[in-house]
Order: sequence, then C-alpha cells, then structure tokens
Amino acid sequence: MKNNTPIHKRYGEAVNYIIFGALTTLVNFVVYFFSYNVLSISNVFSNIIAWAISATFAFVVNKFFVFNSKLVNFTSTVKEFITFISVRLSTGVIDTLIMYIGVDVLNKNEFICKVIASIFTLVSNYIASKFFIFKKNKEV
Repeated sequence: MKNNTPIHKRYGEAVNYIIFGALTTLVNFVVYFFSYNVLSISNVFSNIIAWAISATFAFVVNKFFVFNSKLVNFTSTVKEFITFISVRLSTGVIDTLIMYIGVDVLNKNEFICKVIASIFTLVSNYIASKFFIFKKNKEV
C-alpha cells in the first residue's frame, strides 16, 4: 500500500532537527575554537562556554522550529526549559569529559575529539528532546 503523505510531513521534524542541530553544532564549534585558540581559554572552560551558548540557542530553535512546541503558558515553558537544560547539562558533562580525556589526557587533536563528542550529544539530545522535553502539548 502506497503512503500518500508528503515526504516533508513524514520526515520534517527529523530534517529540521538535523538542520538546526547542525547550526547548534556550528555555534558550539565556533565558540569553542574561538575561546580555545583565539582567547587562549583552557580546553575545559572553552567547552563549557561553548556548551552554555549553544544550549541556549538550541532550546529556542528546538522549541519553535523543530518540535513546534506551543507556548501554552509560562509555567510549562519554564518546566520545558529546566528539563531541557538538565538533559543538556548531563550530555554537556559527558561532552566535556570526552574533550578533557581526548585533548588534555591523551593529547589528541581537539577537532577530532569535538566531532566525536558532538556525535554523541546530537543523538542523545534528539532522543531526549523528542520523547521527554517537547512532547506534543495538548491544547488548553
């Protein structure tokens, strides 16, 4: 049986997540490499700064452009933000551990380590966002 649902309707959320995930990753990389290479901030602190800025960017684009989460009320948005930041904080800690072990302990290339950490966080954050944070809100 043929599915007549347009492809953008079937896969739009995943495509949007990939696009905005790539933009979030770009923000993260630019801030990290600027902090680390230009400002000479330590690897770990550069990663924390990059995480904070990119997580804030990600909340806004995920809420409104990826998962089309409605502004039901202020309280629900604050709860979403707290849950979002909690999840991002946990994956941010793992990201920072990957960067610390890879760059500071094993003396590996920071770009390669950043790519590995980003793959982990991209997949983990999508799963958490889709199933726990931006669940489809029921209209009030």
